[in-house]
Amino acid sequence: MHVVFIILLLLLLVFGPQWWARYTFRRYAEVLPRIPGTGAELARNLLDRFDMADVPVEQTEPGGDHYDPERRAVCLGPDNYARNSLTAVAVAAHE
Repeated sequence: MHVVFIILLLLLLVFGPQWWARYTFRRYAEVLPRIPGTGAELARNLLDRFDMADVPVEQTEPGGDHYDPERRAVCLGPDNYARNSLTAVAVAAHE
């Protein structure tokens, strides 16, 4: 009985944060008209503001949000690239 509880607790500790992040991103992925720009526009604005105009912002496959250090490019999935949602701007700012 204790072994099963310990295994469940370990699984929760390992996978819990990832599940919570996915849940939160889905929860705030709806388009909000009060957000004045898309994820791509925010990323471009931040890069320009910090004198990084040579770093492109590109659209990539879904779920492929990342910064590519070899190409020096911010890559955002279609939803985060083109939507004005809280998730899109948060992911864009993170990358």
